[in-house]
Amino acid sequence: MMLEDIHYVLVFEDPEYDGSDIEDQTTRKLENLRRRYIIAMRKETLAVQEERVGKHIFIKIFCPLERLYQEAEAIRIEMPLLGLVLDNAGEEEEAMIEKKMKKLFDTEIDNRLSAPFQRDCIDLFTDP
Repeated sequence: MMLEDIHYVLVFEDPEYDGSDIEDQTTRKLENLRRRYIIAMRKETLAVQEERVGKHIFIKIFCPLERLYQEAEAIRIEMPLLGLVLDNAGEEEEAMIEKKMKKLFDTEIDNRLSAPFQRDCIDLFTDP
């Protein structure tokens, strides 16, 4: 399975890597919880890949685009609107405030207009 975007990665040490006793009660409990968690993720339409590197196990979690859209709508995430930009460069006072904000918060001021994401209007939003 070749998926483009990895959305989350879980990492833990492989209990069998150094040949240690995997019959330890704590180890068995952790393995059981991990197994149940992976089953629950798959029930939520998430794709899961496991990769072993040395003594670590990486669980890569992929989320379908439609699910990302649903979650973005549910939390009303603000997305920039395509082609709409505020033009306030000519106003000296606002430019001064922007400059101070940038200095205070060490961030770029985004002059693009945004709106809560909606799947049925996806063509109005820019790519993040």
